[in-house]
Amino acid sequence: MLKPGTVCLGIVMMLSAGVLSSCSDDNEGSVQPPTNLETPAYESVSAKYEITSGGNGIQSIELTASGNYIVTYEQGATVQAYTISAAAQGKPAAKNLLASKPATRVGEQYISGKFVKISDTEFILEGFGSIVIDGAADNAFSIQVTPSTGETYTMNAEKAATIADSEMTGALCRTWDINTIRMTLTFNGNTYFDSKARPTSEYAQVWRDLNSAMSRLEEQVTGEPSEGDFFDIPEYTPADIVFTKSGTYMVTATESYLSVSMWQWENEGNGIIRYSHDYADMNDPQYSNTVNVAFNGSKLTMNEVNLEESEDGMSLKIMTYYECSEAK
Repeated sequence: MLKPGTVCLGIVMMLSAGVLSSCSDDNEGSVQPPTNLETPAYESVSAKYEITSGGNGIQSIELTASGNYIVTYEQGATVQAYTISAAAQGKPAAKNLLASKPATRVGEQYISGKFVKISDTEFILEGFGSIVIDGAADNAFSIQVTPSTGETYTMNAEKAATIADSEMTGALCRTWDINTIRMTLTFNGNTYFDSKARPTSEYAQVWRDLNSAMSRLEEQVTGEPSEGDFFDIPEYTPADIVFTKSGTYMVTATESYLSVSMWQWENEGNGIIRYSHDYADMNDPQYSNTVNVAFNGSKLTMNEVNLEESEDGMSLKIMTYYECSEAK
């Protein structure tokens, strides 16, 4: 998201270097799970089914504990409904929990929505169709799919491995409404910009304000006027985030933007997760990051260091703070 061609002097040199190292201010101290969160309604049927044959272009189907579903299509497959917004896939330089990796795999797309449980094996996936899941020995499953438009067909699947169950995992793995977002810019240890907690409807404006602060800082350091923005302005407004025990997390937005990525515990006792937008590498240096999670009553709070650099006696850090409530 850093704009190329900016003046490479002083602090701008370190930003343009492209070497991003992320860490957290709060990596020490244990984090306790909440005691007042109820078990999500569909916890008992939540699972990710990875298709082994007969998928008709489908790579996996996941049912989440809060009643969402995610259908992932194979590379190059035709999707019947929603697609990822191309506008939301600008290559991020500052790491961002809510940003998606660019669509380097053309045609890799998703369908998501709510599902209705008819029985422990039969489900209606709103906007997609219905499925019936039959289990067999050795983790083999047969899934009968009846699309909203089209004929019924059957595919074979295996249930994906899950993250070890625990109080922290159980608390995190559900659907969360993203209520507020706050961004800060610290220069040489002093707070230079603080957006304060803003409703997610102002997400794009927060990035505009951050760009303005960066421009002022560049001019102060270099003595030259800033030329353009440092960061692309998001063309989407995040709405909610879903974590699952299969290691999936999904961000949806009001503009039909949909991002599906991976997560795992980095340090569960200290409430640190790692996410990656690179499905082949959880530790991708460009597309993965750590996030601190904590619970305050029924609220989920998260923070991450988006960008941290130091050079020539100067240091700069950009952080984002999220406050979420359980989606009902």
